[in-house]
Amino acid sequence: MYQVIDKFAVGSSYAVSLKGDAALLKNGIKLIDENGQIFEITGVGMMHYQNDKSILNSDQIEVLFKDSIEQIEQIGKLLRIIK
Repeated sequence: MYQVIDKFAVGSSYAVSLKGDAALLKNGIKLIDENGQIFEITGVGMMHYQNDKSILNSDQIEVLFKDSIEQIEQIGKLLRIIK
């Protein structure tokens, strides 16, 4: 599970800050919220990147979605990976 911490526009995409196991997230992964909305990751980044090991040990990560602003504004509080 990933907790939604924040969301903000980045160009024509939208970034969402998540708290959870950052090592599992990559481009193309689909996440679903508690309302059944599905989001596909188009980019992954870290605000506090220091070295390669910090990625694996981090519990906060920023992900980019190309969904509409309306869908991002309605994003739930928890996301999980769709397998």
